Amino acid sequence: SSSEEVSEPENLYQPTKLPLVVINTENGKMPADKDKDTQVTSNIIIIKDGKVNTKESGTIKYRGNSTLDPAKKSFRIKFDKKTNILDLPAKAKKWVLFANMYDKTLLRNRIGYKMSTIFGLKYTPACNHVDVILNGDFKGNYLLCDQIEVNEKRVDITKMDSTNTNEPEITGGYLIEGDAFAEKEPSYFKTKEGILFAIKHPNSDDITQQQKDYIEKYFNKVESEIYQNNLENIDFESFARYFLIEDFAGNIDGIWSSFYLTKE
Repeated sequence: SSSEEVSEPENLYQPTKLPLVVINTENGKMPADKDKDTQVTSNIIIIKDGKVNTKESGTIKYRGNSTLDPAKKSFRIKFDKKTNILDLPAKAKKWVLFANMYDKTLLRNRIGYKMSTIFGLKYTPACNHVDVILNGDFKGNYLLCDQIEVNEKRVDITKMDSTNTNEPEITGGYLIEGDAFAEKEPSYFKTKEGILFAIKHPNSDDITQQQKDYIEKYFNKVESEIYQNNLENIDFESFARYFLIEDFAGNIDGIWSSFYLTKE
């Protein structure tokens, strides 16, 4: 009858008890298989406990290197505005969805992060397991995590901009990734001993040549001291914490690729 009202469902669909990330790209388009540069306009809805937790527009793109090979790929989400999701600490635009495709337990990354918090590393990415539906297809279980970036609730170091070209401002903070694939990055350097580092902060759009020269020279100075067995400036405890976590986790990329360093 005309007096009857149509009500919204009390609880929204979730295939499991995990939060659900629903991504719909514009016209169902996706990047080519190995294309990790193209960003696709998307609507992203996150459902938790049967209720909408987040509903925002943004983009997604593929991420990773060897993880680009399998059909189930990892993604980077970038919301159009800074967003809090799933009670994670940061309010930020960028988030990561790890497919864990090579891990049949789906737990190894999460356990590695847990070890990092137990060992008291300065920063550990916050994360939650979720289910993902992409353009109507159920993609299964993912790990939704912080994008590693300078943010007071992520990597909490001094933010720099293009005006910071003299001392003391030019001395930091820098966010650097040890990355065997750094030559594919827009901003990187190679030390005299051939170690590749990508510069993540200041980002490639903002970094000045003076800043790039400064941090490259600094890393070469530290490297030279290590090779000369001059270790008085080396933080052994910090290194030991990192090394033990990589060793316990059996991380084949440890101390070769995908490790982060900061300089204040």
